[in-house]
Amino acid sequence: MGTHFVNVCAGNNHSLAIDSEGNLWAWGNNSIGQLGDGTTNNVYMPKQIMIETTFTSISAGYYHSIAIDSKGNLWLWGRNNYGQLGNATTDYRLEPVKIMQDTHFDSISAGDNHCLAIDTEGNLWAWGYNEYGQLGNGTTQEVYTPSIIMAGTHFNSISAGRHHSLAIDVDGNLWAWGDNSLYQLGIDTSDIQLTPVKLSVTITEDTSVTFSTISAGRHHSLAIDVDGNLWAWGYNHRGQIGNGTVDIQPTPTQIMEGTTFGYISAGDFHSMAIDTEGNLWAWGNNGAGQLGDGYIYDSYTPKQVHIG
Repeated sequence: MGTHFVNVCAGNNHSLAIDSEGNLWAWGNNSIGQLGDGTTNNVYMPKQIMIETTFTSISAGYYHSIAIDSKGNLWLWGRNNYGQLGNATTDYRLEPVKIMQDTHFDSISAGDNHCLAIDTEGNLWAWGYNEYGQLGNGTTQEVYTPSIIMAGTHFNSISAGRHHSLAIDVDGNLWAWGDNSLYQLGIDTSDIQLTPVKLSVTITEDTSVTFSTISAGRHHSLAIDVDGNLWAWGYNHRGQIGNGTVDIQPTPTQIMEGTTFGYISAGDFHSMAIDTEGNLWAWGNNGAGQLGDGYIYDSYTPKQVHIG
């Protein structure tokens, strides 16, 4: 019958997946223990991790991994040079370590070397690398254990990019912080933002946009509003914004007006989205065929991916 999967996540050179029974699988590069199998041996086919524990969520960073089990417990493993495992050390871990045992979590997102999480009460937590202010705590100091950000504001969505972070609160407001050198925060200034900044996005002078979904890439960002409209901003040298140019887009701009979307994912220099009819779209860098159109030419606007 085979194994059926419900969740997948790609890190730098490793992959994680959860099957329909909650089993966790990992494969790929394991040079720093990012697969969590107790070794540093690369794994060339999916290997089950923590066999007696079931999981609901996963996220893969550059060389570390994070997961939430079915009881809401938070587990991390792999590289820890910036405290990205949140266990108050900088020791690497070849097997998953449980942290914050008295707090239960709903959502997680791993950036290159920092992590974001939302607990079951909607509190936002951040830890790890912080040179660009991507933790949002007002400093550039690394944090070795999870710390609450914006106490009193409740969140339901997060996404950690390379050195920037995005979040949506329960009212649909979009927040951004960290590195903004390429306008990946959607703020019309290139200054680093050490604390979360609420973006004001309007369709008309009297109509503000509320958001439901976000994805932070390497230096660009994507979002879907509550009406299914697609927005993009930031670095655009390979067309990853999808607005027909290669110019940096400093503030959120609507892409493909008239099409409604339900899912997005921002890569290093390319973007993907699924519309509400189930069609797959891709744009940006295509040097390795990552747009799936059979060519190796960049696309500056979304291109529908056809199978067969």
